[in-house]
Amino acid sequence: MEIYEPLIKNEKNINDLKKQLYYINSLLRFDSILNRNNNYLSKKITDKIEIPSLLSSRDRIIKELKENSEVSKKYILALIISSILLVISLIYFFKKNMTNKKKFKNLLKTDNYKERKTASEVTITTTTGLPEEIVNEVLLKLELFEKKNKFIKNYTLTSLAKELHTNSSYLSKIINSAKQVNFTNYLNKLRIEYAVEKLKTDHLFRNYTVQAIAEESGFNNAQSFSTAFKKKTGISVTYFINQLKRN
Repeated sequence: MEIYEPLIKNEKNINDLKKQLYYINSLLRFDSILNRNNNYLSKKITDKIEIPSLLSSRDRIIKELKENSEVSKKYILALIISSILLVISLIYFFKKNMTNKKKFKNLLKTDNYKERKTASEVTITTTTGLPEEIVNEVLLKLELFEKKNKFIKNYTLTSLAKELHTNSSYLSKIINSAKQVNFTNYLNKLRIEYAVEKLKTDHLFRNYTVQAIAEESGFNNAQSFSTAFKKKTGISVTYFINQLKRN
């Protein structure tokens, strides 16, 4: 009987709740046996080891073990959820990376990134309601405008119409019909194609800041350039540049 006291005390010092509970239950079981067989000895032992105190300790330990068990369950659940989220994130980033690499390879192919939409002169004339000779004249001037990369300058619909010797209404209708986009998107498309081609062929250009590349391509700021680049190519300009440098 006397051995249990130091055992319980030792387990209490090292905070081993399970062994504390084991020794307390063993001691209480032993006392129960003595109580049935020898009332005199049981009374002496009860007085010496204070059974009520042991019962209180046992209840406290059981409660604490239950609380620890609940904490452990919550911790395990949180760990499982975190692991699932991590796996999902890894799968997402893996797929995204594979998609970006595929888009990058497509950009490297000559003219593969350019969406050359063609329309017959009859269709353009019909949809715009403009005379055929005016449509043809403006289209030829737009073709020259594109070949000379004049779009990298700051243009408005009015200023370009003036340069092409037409009016802004005619120009807008012809661009919408022939290029299948509005004036702003038409310029952005040309500028992004220009930037992509220059980045592919000019090693020095790749070392420019995004802001400098944007200005060189006709954009006012890096943000509008980056947004237009991502919309057109499906990947960010920084990703494209980094992949070019690795190849």
